[in-house]
Amino acid sequence: MPSGSVPAGTKVMIMGGSNLEKFRTGLGKLGKSRLVKLRYSRLPRDDDSEATLEPIARIKEEAFQPGARARALLRGAQAIAADLEASGGTFDLDTVRGLTHLTRQGIHKQVIEGRLLAVPGPSNRNVYPVAQFRDDGRPVEGLKEVRQALGTKSSWMLLNFLVNAEPRLNNRKPIDLLRAGKLDAVLEVARRVGVQGA
Repeated sequence: MPSGSVPAGTKVMIMGGSNLEKFRTGLGKLGKSRLVKLRYSRLPRDDDSEATLEPIARIKEEAFQPGARARALLRGAQAIAADLEASGGTFDLDTVRGLTHLTRQGIHKQVIEGRLLAVPGPSNRNVYPVAQFRDDGRPVEGLKEVRQALGTKSSWMLLNFLVNAEPRLNNRKPIDLLRAGKLDAVLEVARRVGVQGA
């Protein structure tokens, strides 16, 4: 504070924040008191690197938009959701046990052998697309062969092939033809799809 700007004998108290309001209410009790607001500004020094920092550049809005990979991931998630819906949803393990009269181990064996289709569900537990089950509760025949013809280990790829209309099958779903026992027609198309995807 420059000398000479405050009368001699003046007592100065510097306050801030919430204390300032408390001081203001008690000011009347102090007799000849006056509240003066001062604005503190920090002047940069030559050795003060913080004072000379440039403001951070503004990030362009485009940087927050999903890129090509993010859009591909979203399309994949949307395709999976559509395939699950086209399958009629999924059954959990206990429901499949009730339908097939198999033990947990028996179901697991059929999944490993490729005769039963399981996909990762909530909490990464296997769920079983409904479309693969016949009216009597048994899985359709030929799932293992179709997977081999497609040349894929992906359960999602197999589900996608099974539940979507295929132009080379007169726009019928391969799973419907498997239910009707027409495995050879489905295998022929699956081989072609597998060759195209390779």
